[in-house]
Amino acid sequence: MSQLEGLTLAESYLFEVEGGKFLYDINRMMILEVDDAIWDYCIAAGNGAASPRNEVAGLHGDDVADAVVEDLKQAGLLVAKDQSRAAPGPQPPTGFSGVTLHVTHGCNLKCTYCFAKQGDYGLGHSLMKGDTAHKAVDWLAEHADGEQSARITFFGGEPMMNMRAVSDTVEYANEKFARSGTDVRYNMTTNGTLLNDKNVKTLAQTKNIDIQVSLDGGPGVNDQFRVFANGRGSYDLVARGIERLKKATGKVILRGTIPPGAPEFGESLRHFIEDLGGTTVAFEPMSGTTLDGKTLDEGDVEAIKAEWEIVAEYFIAHAKNGEIKPVSQLVRLLTQLHKRKKTVYGCTAGWSHVAVDPGGDIYPCHRFVGEAQWKMGNVHEETLDESIREKFAQNTVDQREPCKSCWVRYTCGGHCAHHAKEATGTISDPDPVRCDLMRHMTDLALKTYVRVAPYRDKIAEQSSKAI
Repeated sequence: MSQLEGLTLAESYLFEVEGGKFLYDINRMMILEVDDAIWDYCIAAGNGAASPRNEVAGLHGDDVADAVVEDLKQAGLLVAKDQSRAAPGPQPPTGFSGVTLHVTHGCNLKCTYCFAKQGDYGLGHSLMKGDTAHKAVDWLAEHADGEQSARITFFGGEPMMNMRAVSDTVEYANEKFARSGTDVRYNMTTNGTLLNDKNVKTLAQTKNIDIQVSLDGGPGVNDQFRVFANGRGSYDLVARGIERLKKATGKVILRGTIPPGAPEFGESLRHFIEDLGGTTVAFEPMSGTTLDGKTLDEGDVEAIKAEWEIVAEYFIAHAKNGEIKPVSQLVRLLTQLHKRKKTVYGCTAGWSHVAVDPGGDIYPCHRFVGEAQWKMGNVHEETLDESIREKFAQNTVDQREPCKSCWVRYTCGGHCAHHAKEATGTISDPDPVRCDLMRHMTDLALKTYVRVAPYRDKIAEQSSKAI
């Protein structure tokens, strides 16, 4: 019987960096450096050769070919054909771990690319009342997943337009969850224009809260898109607020959007870190269309890829000097690779985390708010549509194509369900633009991981401090 009878090469991805050849074992999330003969075997297998071993023998001789087969077996890279794919990932928990509260449907900015229809989601301006916020907290406590932590996010619109509801909810939730010994963590996403002394003091006194400020770059970039109703830019006001926040809390979490026609975000990222003192910095491409109907085109996507290459070089150069720059996406991916931690979901939306609008209606996440077909229930009525939840629970990368055949599935998790729905009409078919970018980002992360080998533990430690 042939030494390869019934065996096949495990799912893998090949890449080269700094003169070395490497194999990424997809199912085990393991990176191995390989020699030319093993590389040639993997190339032949990937090209569908009837006998990759014989292909290697033709290039390197029988002895080398046999040694390659043995080395691949020892490394766990030759597996039974019916075991070449990993078993489906774990099923989601029975309960929920968090809720996003839309404490306001209104905003003092008129950002040109706003997915939330300038803050009210097409539902009209409104504020969440205290009884609704309390009901949402009660709902989360009742439906909790049994873990010793819960997360409440304040969102909008601009949530700081309803600081009374924020403070009241924190007080109520702390008391509510203390009874069960559950630790509550809070998040807020804000445009930063209301980070005045009073609000910053309130936030700084709130235990376990992370404040994420939206900003797109310096004034020359940001003020093209993030503007007040009169067209005035918001940068100067937000920058002053960020300075107050950093002084009061020691943390500055910044998130930028990459809009059509302005994909060069690398300099903005450096500005956020070097000049504004960002302790966690992320940039994400815009979703949907701008007010004037623009979307990201092929040129934008290619430019974004090129910018990430520049950012990676910036990150690597500083890592080699012992300084880990807080580039959120890179740090997250590098930590995933280091810990070999799979993700089978793009996020927790719909199955572990939901959003509640000012009237108490429940949706899978903040992006689905206002879309009637995705309404899951109401906290006042104490209802929950389990059929919608099940759609998200069963939407893993192991349960749908093209995800389950994609080599980046366990670093990506399928990405954002709402992005998928906007691009393809269904949450199960991913947005091809995001797929393209994620494949590029994972390839870049693999190469970066090899290049920063001595600093991997330090990078993972940085990740544990990020939002």
